[in-house]
This record gives sequence, C-alpha cells and structure tokens, in this order.
Amino acid sequence: MKPANFPRLQPTLQMIAEQFDLLKWDYKIKTANEHQSYQGVRIYSGQTKLNPNLIYILTEEMKDQFPADRYSYLCSSPRKGKANHIFCPQNSPEQLLEQLLELFQRYQEQENQLNQLVLSNAGLNDLCNFGESLLGNPICIHDDWFIITAMSDDLPQVMPPENISTSSKRFIPRKFIDSFQYDADYLKSYTHRRAELWISCHQPESERCIYVNLWNGSLYQGRLLIIETNQPFRPSHFLIAECLAQRTMLILNNQNRSMYQEYHSIDDIVYSLLTGQTLDAADLSLLLETLKWKKSDQYLCVRFQSQSPDSTEILGHVLHSDLFQRFPNSYIMYIKHQQCMILNLSRENLPVSQVRHLLAPLCRDYFLYAGISSPIRKIEELKFAFCQADLALEKAFYLHNEQWTVSFSACVLDYLVKNLPPELPAEYLISPELLTLIEYDKEKNTQYYPTLHAFLLNERDISKTSKIMIIHRTTLIYRLKKIQSIININLDDPDERLYLLFSFRLLNPPS
Repeated sequence: MKPANFPRLQPTLQMIAEQFDLLKWDYKIKTANEHQSYQGVRIYSGQTKLNPNLIYILTEEMKDQFPADRYSYLCSSPRKGKANHIFCPQNSPEQLLEQLLELFQRYQEQENQLNQLVLSNAGLNDLCNFGESLLGNPICIHDDWFIITAMSDDLPQVMPPENISTSSKRFIPRKFIDSFQYDADYLKSYTHRRAELWISCHQPESERCIYVNLWNGSLYQGRLLIIETNQPFRPSHFLIAECLAQRTMLILNNQNRSMYQEYHSIDDIVYSLLTGQTLDAADLSLLLETLKWKKSDQYLCVRFQSQSPDSTEILGHVLHSDLFQRFPNSYIMYIKHQQCMILNLSRENLPVSQVRHLLAPLCRDYFLYAGISSPIRKIEELKFAFCQADLALEKAFYLHNEQWTVSFSACVLDYLVKNLPPELPAEYLISPELLTLIEYDKEKNTQYYPTLHAFLLNERDISKTSKIMIIHRTTLIYRLKKIQSIININLDDPDERLYLLFSFRLLNPPS
C-alpha cells in the first residue's frame, strides 16, 4: 500500500475562497471547473512551461502576459480569463501567496495524517474519529442496508432513541431515511461518485448530511455520512469527505477485522445454514455469539418478494430497515431477489399469529408477498424452515390475492400432492366415492361434487356453505341427503372427511 496511490487532499478554487471568507477578504470568483484541485501555488514570472495542476499568482508587471484562458490564477487587479480565477482587489500578491502557502501546508499535513492512519492498520472507527476532528461534525459509515459499521464518538448524541438496544446492529437515524424512500431524487443519489449534500425539505437545515457512496468497482457497498450538528458545512468538507470515503474502501479491502467485513462473513454463515451446507463449529459459535442467540432457541423463517418485477432496490433497503425496527432480534439478508428474515421467537417472545399480524401491513405497503415457515427448535434445522418459507411464498403468488402472508401450514397438502411417490400414481389414491359422484354429475347434470367440496371446506357449516354456493339452505340440505343416497360416506368420521379432502386436493392440484 503506497501513499502515492492515495487520492490527494488538494484545495479547489472554492476551498481557497473559503479561506478568504474566513479572513473577510473582498473577492470575486469565476469557476470554469469547480472540481479542479491544485498541488501548489507559484508566482508567475513569465515562465513558458506552466503546470495545469498549479494555481498562479499574477503580479501587476506580468499579468498581461499570463495565458488566463488556460491556467488558473489569482490577481489583485482586473484580468479577463476563461480559466478558474479569483480577483482580490484589496490584497497584494505577497498577501495572497502567504495565505495560499499556509493553506496548502495545512492540507498537506492533514493528508499525511490520514495516510499514516491507514498505513498503521487503523480501523474504521479511528477513521471516523479523525474525520470528526477535521470537520467538527460526527461521522458514520453504513453498509448497503443502512446498518452502521463504524462511527465517530460523537454520533450517539444524534442517534434516535429507538428500542433496539438488545441487538448488536445499529441503524443510521431513521429521519435520514423516511423522507427519501419514495423520492426519485433519492434513487438517483445511488449513481453519484462524488460527495453530495443530503437534505430533506421535511427536516430543519441543521440536520443536513454530506454523503459519499462507497464503491467497490461497480458494486455499491454503503455510504459515509457527515451529519451537520456542530459546524456548518463548507466547500472543504466535501473534498475531505471524498478522501475519507476513499480511505474507507482501502481499509475495507485490506483489513478482514473490520466490522463491515465481519457482518458480511455472518451473511455467509447464515446462507450456509439456510442451504444445508456443512458448517464449521467455530463459524456457528461466531454466529450465535454475534447475534446473542442460542442453538436451542425457537426460530422462524420468512421470505419476502415483490409482487412487481419493477421494484426498486432502494425500497428493498428501506424494507430491511422497517423489518429490523419491528423485529430487533432478527437477522435479515438479501438472497436472490428476496428478503429473508430469520426470526428468533424465543428472543422476540411472539406467537406466530402475531408475527403474521405485524407483517401484513408491511407487505401491503411495500407490495410484497411473504412466505412464513413453521417454528423450528434447533438452529441447525433452518434449512427446513428456509424451504418451508419458499413453498409458502410460492403459494402466495399462486393465490395472487390480498392474502399477502401465507404460512407453510396452509400449503402442506399442496406439497404432499406434488411429492407423491411415483410408484403410486395420484389417480390410485383418490376416493372412489368422489369418482362416482363426478360421473353422476355428468350423467344427470347435477352439482353434487362441488356441493360436497364446499360443505367440507366450510367445516360442514350449513349457513356458510349455502351462502358460498348461492343456494337456499333447504336446497343444500336436500343435496346432502341425495349425495348420501348416491355414495356410501360417513361425514361424521374425521378420518373419512380427511380422506375426502385429500382426494379433492388430488383432483384439483395446485399449479
């Protein structure tokens, strides 16, 4: 790792103007390229070879000879030019040179300190604290799910008082997410490569942020945030933020002990559990210790998928945050266009019915379907819960109605029907009485087969069945007596009713 490869902390014209503002100097600035930065300053004395990475101070004698359309400059008397320049009518070239030399030296020292921090194998929290000392404002780094992976010491003062203290995860303040989640400008912010201002029209100006996206090549990995709580933002803060973000990626790519990489290694462990891969005992211990779980806790798996193929990635991020707010003892990860939540029922102390109740409005608001597994009592059995949740999610898409959440218990029969042993075909398992009823309906043009089906599905409730069939209860009673005379069945026998329902399912299998 060589310092020469690091991005440089070099002043721009706006940062030079910022210094003049602090000195209360009168000046006029013209910026043709606001992102251009400079390695140093020189007095122009008629040189023929000029460096585009330097800014030149023009004296009265040489100002007319300077190529002002090509190279950046400062001057005390008027000089028209298309390049970046600042005109300071009340200050001599000597005063300008003195201030710029001091400015460049200060940024050079800060850059050296930053590079030394990275070279000494410092962690991301150390980087955030150093950044806070430069900017006077708290800093945090969050991953692509808004989970904080590092922060400066002052950040807890601006964290929201949310009841997630039992979890090892911490999210950035919710107020910085809510006002953007459906904003097209926020979606566009994911494409930025430079430091940008993050501000909500619903929040006071004092709660603005500077954000820099963290990129690993073309892969978005999170953001570095500077929260304006103590000092107002200045132009220099944007460049410092970019340098901090670039050093963040150096640390992430070179230090396996960072919190960010540890979080993603936990993802790998959980994925191995869910997919039934062989898991090292040390990895399982790491998972349980990190999440404060026990092997013997009771778990539930929920898989979410958007009903729309056009869903945006940012809605997935905000959903992730919402789930964690409601279920702080859960583990949530993104798998193959789905959100997967492992819920520790022992820690949440929630019945499964309450879980469905809490999930339903989320699925409605985010236009999702959710498949919910049955509870399991060993963490090693998560692979079965993962499979159950997938089957339940398939059922939700098959139903395609306002039943946004489906439990595995609602699709067990579907699973059994689809997985019958091949040596015993389904047609040889169907109740012969039902086949007789089907033939009778065909010959006599009656409706006894659907009548019996509806009667059993509605648990032999006369009133409910007659409403669903849209017939009078007297007609229903007549049909049931007729069915009893056609086929020999005992509807008071629970085993026979179960066999009939199973046969109905075989005759009308799910797609």
